[in-house]
Amino acid sequence: MDTSRWICLYPSYLDSAKTIDKGRKIAKAKAVDAPHAEEIYATVRFMGFEAVLEKKYYSKSFHYSTDLYSRGRIRVKLFDENKKSIRPEIGSRRALFVQVANNIPKYREKHGRKVDQLSQMMTAPAVAPAGGSRKTGKSTKKGGKKKK
Repeated sequence: MDTSRWICLYPSYLDSAKTIDKGRKIAKAKAVDAPHAEEIYATVRFMGFEAVLEKKYYSKSFHYSTDLYSRGRIRVKLFDENKKSIRPEIGSRRALFVQVANNIPKYREKHGRKVDQLSQMMTAPAVAPAGGSRKTGKSTKKGGKKKK
């Protein structure tokens, strides 16, 4: 199955906390608080689309220490081989984004996923990498070519 021509959907596209410069693609009033890739994937599948969940990052808004929750990219088959929409009421990428954002709160109610739990996960302190600390500051060694 070739998914290279399917529509890409990142969690940042639907996140109400993001700005348009950081990657939000829909109006803030229609966006969702901290959507997860797994929620989006389940919602898209429930809506009747073929979808694939990939481990990718949205480069425009990703910062390792703060955006771990936004991991993932969802590829959605919106059009068939004849370039006709699979669901006539959703005929564009933007319409798909809005419909997915409308259905995520329903998914959260059904499965008990709360935004408060997500914000607690995001505000937890980051764990320092193992292996010691790096020396910071300027090096005392001069760089450049040696003179003879």
